[in-house]
Amino acid sequence: MILAQILTLKSYEISNLFSEIPILNDAAKIGNVEFLTLLTRSYPDLVHKSDSNNYTIFHLAVIYRQEKVFSLIHHTGAIKDILMLNIDNSGNNILHLAATLAPSSRLNSVSGAALQM
Repeated sequence: MILAQILTLKSYEISNLFSEIPILNDAAKIGNVEFLTLLTRSYPDLVHKSDSNNYTIFHLAVIYRQEKVFSLIHHTGAIKDILMLNIDNSGNNILHLAATLAPSSRLNSVSGAALQM
């Protein structure tokens, strides 16, 4: 299993791996909370990892309306306040992203930006 192999890596190897492969961000986008839970518990620094847009997994969870992934922020302890204030390349924090319209794939379930999260 790939996850079992990933969990044997050292922290710097994990950081390098996720810099090259967007699997962490892909998991946040599709709502793979189990995978993200295992990774962030084993490697807590991954919650700070951001992509080229300066999105963390929590930014992506909000953009793609993945409530269960976003709820992982409660397990980050005191740093959740810092994570909430992270600004993306467009100057938006997580609250700004939550106020935007969801991707079209998520619009079918609930209408209105406020109700889609």
